[in-house]
Amino acid sequence: MSVNAVLLAPTRAPLSHHQAGAASAHYARDLLRSIGIAFQAQARGMSFESALDARGANEAMKITRALVGALARAAQAPAMTNVPGWAQELVPTVVAAFVDVLAEQGSTLALLPAQRYVFGPGKLRVPMRTSGTSPNLAAAFFAEGGPIRVGALQLQPATLAPKTLGVIGTTTLEMIAAAGDDVMLNVVRQGAMTDSAKALDRIFYDDQPADNKRPAGLQSGIATGDTAVSSGATAANIRADLKGMLSRLIANGFGSPRTVWIMNTLNAAALAEISDEAAMLDRYLKIPIVSGPDVPADVVFLADCAGVAIGQDVPTIDVATETLLHEEAGAGLVSPIVSGDAGAGVMASPTRSIFQTNAAALKLVLPVDWVAADGAVQALTGVAW
Repeated sequence: MSVNAVLLAPTRAPLSHHQAGAASAHYARDLLRSIGIAFQAQARGMSFESALDARGANEAMKITRALVGALARAAQAPAMTNVPGWAQELVPTVVAAFVDVLAEQGSTLALLPAQRYVFGPGKLRVPMRTSGTSPNLAAAFFAEGGPIRVGALQLQPATLAPKTLGVIGTTTLEMIAAAGDDVMLNVVRQGAMTDSAKALDRIFYDDQPADNKRPAGLQSGIATGDTAVSSGATAANIRADLKGMLSRLIANGFGSPRTVWIMNTLNAAALAEISDEAAMLDRYLKIPIVSGPDVPADVVFLADCAGVAIGQDVPTIDVATETLLHEEAGAGLVSPIVSGDAGAGVMASPTRSIFQTNAAALKLVLPVDWVAADGAVQALTGVAW
């Protein structure tokens, strides 16, 4: 089903981490505080309004109150995101604030100046420019009384369908009762948000194809002509390799002002050692550098983010105090709750009663999907600098 997409304004230009952190800290802190208050209110058996009223009505708390309301309304019927005058107006605010939260936690995916959309009640069908070297919609001079040039806007449809990233975190009710606002803010930040930001980046840049659970990694499906192997680690090798990537991107008809280098933090540091431009401006060949610790250290990307579309929706925050959890030992271990043949099922282990252990569980579910236009991304593999 095709729906009208809500296009978010770019949350930021490709800035350095210091600049992006300063620009987004205000809204990120408000959203984190609102999630913490929602967690405390539910665990203590209070309404959101009661929990908010207990904290006063200063200007900062007004923003927090609005974000708590957005989280509560947008996730519950009949406050559907396609109902005007209700949650529909709140959704872009919450999604943009959540992107700021991820950026504050160092997610390079959140820092990219990509086209960002908010999901409606179904799939998104978004238009993307096709690659090509001919300016098919370029204006041209014409003589008085002469014909005006007619160009064709060549677009390719890209479909974004919500894939859900989720995590459940637990803590004791005694800990929640003793925690102040700032403590809960830091718990949420260092818990679900930091870890989820890392998970998103690792998936976004890997080489795995899309399936029924996750989107395709950025390395998956790149044409052979859009990849190259690093020629070496000298300054001359690096410059030749990266110029070659830029040349191929331009040959594909891309290279807009939204073009960025994407690399691991260590690769960016190595580039800064051989380039004053990289060291002082976070740029190389006049193109901004976006770096983070969860980008593969042996791959450098060059992406025209005008050809990258990301769909997101309001993160769903649920709190439970009476439930049974099937816990996992690590981030990559997600076992079925029950496995085996019918009548001989094997229950996941270990299990934990939240009610019996006087604890609370916070569940975060984030709908997200992304797609890159053919030719909009270049990859340099085998990087050892």
